Amino acid sequence: MVNLVFNPIQTMYWMEKTKREIILKPRQSGFSTLTIARFFECIVNEENVTAVIIAHDSDSTLKIFQAVQLMYEAAGSEEGTGE
Repeated sequence: MVNLVFNPIQTMYWMEKTKREIILKPRQSGFSTLTIARFFECIVNEENVTAVIIAHDSDSTLKIFQAVQLMYEAAGSEEGTGE
C-alpha cells in the first residue's frame, strides 16, 4: 500500500479535524483525494462500513471513481509480498 503524503492544506485539516465536518473547498486543494483515502482505509480495515461521496456532475463522479480504483489496485499490488 502506498502512503498518502499530505500537502500543507491537508496537514492543517488533519490536525484539526473532528468526526463530522462540512468542507467548503476550493478546487485542486486535495480534499477529495484525502477524503477518498480516509474512506477507503475505513472500508478496507473495518467491518460493516459504508461510505458515500456525492459529486455534482458526471465528470467529477468518474474522476472520483477512478481515484478509488487506483487506490484499490495499489492496495492489491502489495498483497502476498510481505510488505
